[in-house]
Amino acid sequence: MKSTDAGGATAEFAIILPAVALLAALFIGVAAQQIRAGELSQKVGLLARAAEMGRDDGQLQQLAKSLGVAVTISNRNGLVCIGASAEFRMTSFSLGSAREQACALRPGY
Repeated sequence: MKSTDAGGATAEFAIILPAVALLAALFIGVAAQQIRAGELSQKVGLLARAAEMGRDDGQLQQLAKSLGVAVTISNRNGLVCIGASAEFRMTSFSLGSAREQACALRPGY
């Protein structure tokens, strides 16, 4: 009897390739999410520093709009807190969301 494994490597490749491609896409998506979360954090920090320099809420909203961030601004006992959130999606499924908040002391308080 003659035993042959003809096509065995092709079958293994056909099974492994989609799994590797899916893992690579997921890894790239998560890495991109982390980069965007870092960018969101930097933008919120920039807005908090602008508040500390004496910008009023209207100016902060305008600056946030120019940065492409929707923010919430709250005042608490001399502090101004800037909050923002972002949803991260990759094609048809969500990779999660990030919420950042930074507070600064209002000048003259």
